[in-house]
Amino acid sequence: MRKLYTSPWQWCRGLQKTGVVALALFGAVQGMNAQVSNYTFAQATGTFNSIATSGTVVSGSEATTSTSNDTTGWTVAIPFNFNFNGTDYTSIYVNSNGGATFGTTNTGSSLISSSTGYSGAISVMNRDLWGVFITSGVTTSGSDIITNVASFNGIEIGKQLNNVNGIPATATVTAFDEVAGTITMSAPATSSSSSAVVRYGSGKVLTTVEGTAPNRVFVIEWIGYNDYSTAVTGSNHLNFQLRLDETTNRISTVYGPSYNINTTARTNQVGLRGASNADFNNRSGAAGSPWDSTTAGTANNASVSRDNTNFPASGLTFIWSPPTCFAPTALTVPTATITPNGAVASWTAPSAVPGNGYEVYYSTSNTAPTSTTVLDTTNSVTSTTASAPITGLLPSTTYYVWVRSACSGSDKSVWTSVASFVTACQPPAILSVNGATICGASGSATISATADSGAIITWYDAPNGGNELSTGSSYTTPVISANTTYYASAQTPGASGQVGPAAPSSLGTISSSNYAIGTYYQIFDVITPTTLVSIDVFPVSSVAIGTSSAIEIRDNSGATLTSVPYTVSVNDGVTPQTVVLNYPLAVGTGYRIGQGVGINLNRNTSGATYPFTSSAINVTGSNFSSGPNYWYYIYNWQFSSSCESARQPVNVIVNSSCLGTSETSALKDSIKVYPNPFAEVLNISEVENVKSISITDLAGRLLKTIEKPSSTINLSDLKSGMYLITLYLKDGTQKTVKSIKK
Repeated sequence: MRKLYTSPWQWCRGLQKTGVVALALFGAVQGMNAQVSNYTFAQATGTFNSIATSGTVVSGSEATTSTSNDTTGWTVAIPFNFNFNGTDYTSIYVNSNGGATFGTTNTGSSLISSSTGYSGAISVMNRDLWGVFITSGVTTSGSDIITNVASFNGIEIGKQLNNVNGIPATATVTAFDEVAGTITMSAPATSSSSSAVVRYGSGKVLTTVEGTAPNRVFVIEWIGYNDYSTAVTGSNHLNFQLRLDETTNRISTVYGPSYNINTTARTNQVGLRGASNADFNNRSGAAGSPWDSTTAGTANNASVSRDNTNFPASGLTFIWSPPTCFAPTALTVPTATITPNGAVASWTAPSAVPGNGYEVYYSTSNTAPTSTTVLDTTNSVTSTTASAPITGLLPSTTYYVWVRSACSGSDKSVWTSVASFVTACQPPAILSVNGATICGASGSATISATADSGAIITWYDAPNGGNELSTGSSYTTPVISANTTYYASAQTPGASGQVGPAAPSSLGTISSSNYAIGTYYQIFDVITPTTLVSIDVFPVSSVAIGTSSAIEIRDNSGATLTSVPYTVSVNDGVTPQTVVLNYPLAVGTGYRIGQGVGINLNRNTSGATYPFTSSAINVTGSNFSSGPNYWYYIYNWQFSSSCESARQPVNVIVNSSCLGTSETSALKDSIKVYPNPFAEVLNISEVENVKSISITDLAGRLLKTIEKPSSTINLSDLKSGMYLITLYLKDGTQKTVKSIKK
């Protein structure tokens, strides 16, 4: 028979993994101290108090016409511990693009949405800026005076001018008269121009400290940093501050007088970002929308528009205040904790551990709880540690879970972003197994097992993986000459099926390509929990036999869920090569599947009509928008939702001097395990014939092994539920019974 799975038990147990897999979508958000999104926002209208005369210029930040400070930055010391996003900092990296970062230097013009990693960022007027101001005037050959100067923003005595339109090299400003509209240069013009471009460095960054400890404010001010443009009509002159408050750790951005003549709408990122661009707290304002009417950004690339008529009024202040009760992070549900009826949620405690512990909310609906959600014993549990057991759940069901800190009775954090998991299926149980003894040097034996009503008993030659030998209540072994252990499992006859074309020839035009999953892939939805058992690929002759590749499944964000390697064994492009995946999939949309390493596989460049539907998986398309009827690489998808128990060992003993089969069977039958159900103690009759006892749960987990048992065994430490009690007899056979603890 063609074997498409390692062990059907993995189909059931593997579903547990899906909870952790689903967490990969959310774990990116949870795993990086995602608190910036929990800061509260406010705004105020006040007075812009420039530190131009009292502050200290940051070394290197003062631009010249040649040192324009386009995309650069400087590390500045904070004179006190400033806590940002749960971490204390004593320095910050300030860049020429109107933003600042913690932990790692970055000069970016889109700090909030950037995928670059750093500990956090503050965008004050973050966009492509530089430290140069450009205006216009009239130069006259032989005259050291530029007349009809349009603007004097940022001009100072000693500023170097650019060498263009008659302005001599190294010329500096020796005097200027805003009323007369003139600039006097240190040397006469070498030619005349009625539209001379007058350029000089205007930008600089200053810092100062205001107030006294423990209520100081560290002020960073950008003066004269402007939108990057080499045209007179594109040059603006901006002034803004970043203010960091000691003790309260409040963040303020304050906007000062500005000169905006550029009529083109320019987008500016304004707000906060945490350690990843999934954690943001920014502002959004469309073109023409006033700066005092911004809204909370719903995407990390949200921006506020600015032009010559719409810009922040002087004194406008945006304020972000950290929460007083921080949420936990890194919420997860470990695979090993998931059972058919429960799981354990775990998380990382915030830097300030909450005084009243944590509250965990769970539901079969992905509707997030709010501050007004009523918590009770049917939907929540509490914990004083960084984990909590959740019980009373339904098998094979997707659950969603959130957790929040309870700092006091009234002060609670926001709920974390959702995590999800799928409870294990509830497999039928093997109720008893009957081994056998072969009297003599070799021979064949018949072994048997009983299971829950309606279950299919399957026989294997290994505890995991291996080969399927037969199905049915008994199995007759081949002739053996040594002690051999076989394994029996019970499974429900779950739905199996196939989706997608069986081979490239079943669609349109065939070609080969070597695109990896990062380039092209199939997209599919899972509509009921299932296991993707196997797929077929069709390597072509350009791929050498023995070449290795992998099949990858990813979630809808592109995070890799599993990567299954395979080695090319055929390469004629028409003979299928089956890759066994045995990967459990939870209900979800936008899954991706493709090859992890680019080797030449056959694909179809026409003929695919989406969706391809089935009882469990719907293939909705590929990501090649220019060819919506393409089909990439992955053919003949086989899936199954069968639920199988753990395998129980069944021993066959080869013994030249032994009891007859009827005597062995009579011995096993005479041994009793009682009462059933039991409260705390189980009794074993004829225990002198029992070598050891093992106790497992219905999920197949070994809970306890008792060597040389007595006639009574105390199981008071077990929780209420159903267990498998396996007696290993001294003659090499065994007996398994199903017992219920009250």
